[in-house]
Amino acid sequence: MHRVSVAAFVIVAFIATSSTAYAGSITFSSAGPGAEGVELSASALFEVSGDTLKITLRNTGDSSGTSKDLSANTLTGVFFDVPTGLTLTPVSAAIAPGDLVQSNKCDVGPCTGSTTNVGGEFAYGTGAWAPQHAGSHAISSSGYLDPALGAGNFNGPNLDNPDAPNGINFGIIAPVTGTNPFKAETGNMKSNPLIEGEVVFTMLIAGGSLLESQISNVSFQYGTSFSEPKLPAGMSSPATIPEPATLLLLAPAIALAVRRRRSRTAR
Repeated sequence: MHRVSVAAFVIVAFIATSSTAYAGSITFSSAGPGAEGVELSASALFEVSGDTLKITLRNTGDSSGTSKDLSANTLTGVFFDVPTGLTLTPVSAAIAPGDLVQSNKCDVGPCTGSTTNVGGEFAYGTGAWAPQHAGSHAISSSGYLDPALGAGNFNGPNLDNPDAPNGINFGIIAPVTGTNPFKAETGNMKSNPLIEGEVVFTMLIAGGSLLESQISNVSFQYGTSFSEPKLPAGMSSPATIPEPATLLLLAPAIALAVRRRRSRTAR
């Protein structure tokens, strides 16, 4: 019995002295028709940890081997909402080594197979994008956001002109595999650096706490204008991770369980 009490005390003490940060994640995904019969699909994983928001934007498109790499089938932006009063500050935009397709097409550079920092090629902004998109927060590699945003603002170098995100350069194409090789169908797809698969964006949260369940109105934009395909997204996999501060709420229950065990043992 003594051991049970000590164990319970240690658990409660550990919880009480641990970090009070919150962490949670949620994934939104969507699918729909693209240009020339291609089936589009995309996902966005939102991960909240304390005052940091990480967004992994993925082109999960056609892998049947029949897809054509067109501007209109290239993922270029994600739109979403967070509660009023919260502000987001861009920190970084990163890709995995080797995910930059046609890296030799960068006209400012340097771009190589090991390039991972693409923060200068993406812009974050807020605005009223409706009826195109309900979400007021947006990240894009193209020029359909407010031109006043200027250069990319995720703290990376300008890798390809123009300085401000514009055109199809650094758009996200579907994963390249043996059955789905990169097949550029138009001149602008052949002459620009592109990203295969996904980009990870990191942002700082200010003005309050953000729960992953408070993220809403997620949608995806393809191509270089609002006239090209856009897909509203639905929640596909919530997964909250309770931090020690949440577990601290269990301390009274642990203590009660110990008392009841002691009472039964005494009998």
